Amino acid sequence: GKSSLLSALLGEMDKMEGSVAVKGSVAYVPQQAWIQNATLKNNIIFGQKRKESWYQRVVEACALQQDLDILPAGDETEIGEKGVNLSGGQKQRVSLARAVYCDRSVYLLDDPLSAVDAHVGKHIFDQVIGPQGLLKDKTRILVTHGLSYLPQADLVLVMVDGEITEIGSYLQLKEEEGAFAEFLRTYASSEQTDGSGSSVSFKLTSPVFMTNQEPVPNSPSKPMENGVGPGFTGSQSASNNSKGPASELNKEEKKSKSAEAGKLTDADKASTGRVKLSVFCSYLKAIGVLLSAISLLFFLSHNLLSMFANYWLSLWTDDPVVNGTQPDRLMRLGVYGGLGVSQGVAVFGYSLSVSIGGILASRFLHQSMLFDVLRSPMSFFERTPSGNLLNR
Repeated sequence: GKSSLLSALLGEMDKMEGSVAVKGSVAYVPQQAWIQNATLKNNIIFGQKRKESWYQRVVEACALQQDLDILPAGDETEIGEKGVNLSGGQKQRVSLARAVYCDRSVYLLDDPLSAVDAHVGKHIFDQVIGPQGLLKDKTRILVTHGLSYLPQADLVLVMVDGEITEIGSYLQLKEEEGAFAEFLRTYASSEQTDGSGSSVSFKLTSPVFMTNQEPVPNSPSKPMENGVGPGFTGSQSASNNSKGPASELNKEEKKSKSAEAGKLTDADKASTGRVKLSVFCSYLKAIGVLLSAISLLFFLSHNLLSMFANYWLSLWTDDPVVNGTQPDRLMRLGVYGGLGVSQGVAVFGYSLSVSIGGILASRFLHQSMLFDVLRSPMSFFERTPSGNLLNR
């Protein structure tokens, strides 16, 4: 019901009655993140002009800075189709960052915090969705099952069996002793226990990055000082402190290597010019040596017979005429007719052999391609978009 409400606001559901009006531009973050087969930066920018300061604020607010430090080429790392090389939480944060970066008037958020850890969710809510976040001046409609975010909401809608049963502020609904208040009493103790446990985990794991699922975001109010902090290494310090042409050259080499390391798919190379002889040889091999030879024989026979028929006709026209007739007319006519029939047989044989050869070649090439594709390693499918496979 909650997702259906957002779909109705987006105009993706048929209205039984009434009307839906949305003022301003809308950004939508689905529960299942949609990821392009592009670099992480292009997934966030999504075709818009890059504004460096705003981009950096969005990345830090959506807790992506740690991921950029870990990825081999940072935000230039190529993301596979459907985000195969990202975790569920990372994909959701990239999807949220894309919506935040586009800077729209209305934000429809379909439970974007369910795929991230508790401490990461708290960071994103405080820095992005909450009253002090990047979207504080925007209209935000958040679908969530987390009770800890409700006290900071301006308006709470409670849905039961697909229908809105209660609407009001958090304090109003809590005092009305309705279904919402009953829900709070039922789950408050367990929610508080989980919240306290997650806060302890945050304090313990933050300095040493012990979490396995989602990295703990750096606090924006405490930047690294004197090169001491998460992700700091001695080589980085030396690289930053060294100056001169050698240092600049090393930086360029590292940048080039990191770009290559972050590359996941290779662009298709289109051949130009004439078709190579090896392509024809491969196709003839797929047809078969015997059938290729038969087709070539019929082709040559047809052309030779055609040339000989024209030559024979020229000889016939040069024959002398005696008493109004040509003495060898019947012989000339018989040979010319035989050549015509032979040409027809050669054309039929050539067409038949080429048709059969084409069927055999297509079957052989398709089976070979299917054999190679089905037995390719999983890394091949991660690097190759499905659209490329279908086109080929």
